[in-house]
Amino acid sequence: MILTKLKITSFNAKACGTGIVDEKTVSVPFVLPGEEVEGEYYTSKGDHWVNPETIHQKSPDRIDPKCIHYGSCGGCSLQHVSDDFYKNFKKGLVQDALKKNGLSVDVHDPIIVGERQRRRIDFKAMKNDGQVVMGFTIKNRWKTIDFKECLIVVPEIESVFAPLRHLINQITDDHMIIHVFLTAAANGLDMILAGFKNPLTDDQMGFVDQFTKEYLIRMTLKIKGQPAMVIQSDEPHVLLAGNKVSISANCFLQASAKAEQILADLVTSYLPKNAHKVVDLFCGRGTLTLPIAEHGCKVTGFEGDVRSIAALANVGHPNIRALVQDLFGDPVQADDLKKYDVVVMNPPRSGAQVQAKQVAMARVPCVIYVSCSPASFAKEAAILCEKGYVLEKVIPVDQFMWAAHTEVVGVFNFS
Repeated sequence: MILTKLKITSFNAKACGTGIVDEKTVSVPFVLPGEEVEGEYYTSKGDHWVNPETIHQKSPDRIDPKCIHYGSCGGCSLQHVSDDFYKNFKKGLVQDALKKNGLSVDVHDPIIVGERQRRRIDFKAMKNDGQVVMGFTIKNRWKTIDFKECLIVVPEIESVFAPLRHLINQITDDHMIIHVFLTAAANGLDMILAGFKNPLTDDQMGFVDQFTKEYLIRMTLKIKGQPAMVIQSDEPHVLLAGNKVSISANCFLQASAKAEQILADLVTSYLPKNAHKVVDLFCGRGTLTLPIAEHGCKVTGFEGDVRSIAALANVGHPNIRALVQDLFGDPVQADDLKKYDVVVMNPPRSGAQVQAKQVAMARVPCVIYVSCSPASFAKEAAILCEKGYVLEKVIPVDQFMWAAHTEVVGVFNFS
């Protein structure tokens, strides 16, 4: 072990402090600018890190973390910062991304969704000498922290940790790694257990059946990476503008129902009063399509995922037309977009530059862009602004509590 001392001089977009050791930039988690730190120096994937063990000079922005696992768990990275530092960091993620793309725009203070709101969690479980370790992977280390609580998830998810630990102990062999994917749907819990190499025995299936009856509405077991068994008492669904929309076991969802509602409220509030025809690009299962339709607009939704479009179409809303189209390889063309009053975009984290270029050329009066990546949002905002759009509003929505991410909503008007 190499112990190193350094002073933290800045704070990067990954929520790590940075300093200099032997003329190399070193990243340090769980610290703040101005602090003097001593810890283990190591490299990971070519990057230089220090794992802080002692903080000799603490920042006035440091607070006590709420979670008993913070500092060892790899799930959260910002529990140790003050509220003001936290809000400025989230806002700064968007401001810095816009500046890098030549845009100087006022950014609203972030809307903080808060703790215990995440409705989905993905973690590992492993039995070792009869004891089950269950949790997230420690940052940059091949080790899982055994969690007893998680303050970011809804209480319904946390309530099954103890019985799930018992189930894993009953149905796995030592050193078998199980991947757990757990979703809190509107009508109950939906779980995937993956990592099994062989079918379960009758006794093991009995334990799974009992667990599912007591705690879940659907259990999916994956053997050799493929769904091999589904036990279901009800079809999981979410509520979008009061409409029941079915969800598959690992489909895309917004991180929390509360954030989903906030985004829908923002988008519908920024629709022009005279908006009648709206196109929703990357509409998914209707996160924004359904609220816009309930607002009274006629909406055409485009999405590449067949199951998502099927779920949306199955709602049967009279104001919605849902179409399957790969918007990366086959974007909706500018000439086809011109017939709409508003374009709504909600692409994946990687963004959608090809589609954004078509939107920019269409000169639709209003574009509302929702993104989970400030970097992608800023790049595509620059494309729109270059063609005459004005970025009127930028609102960060922090649905990724204590993580180095934020959602962002942008409103563009064509000048």
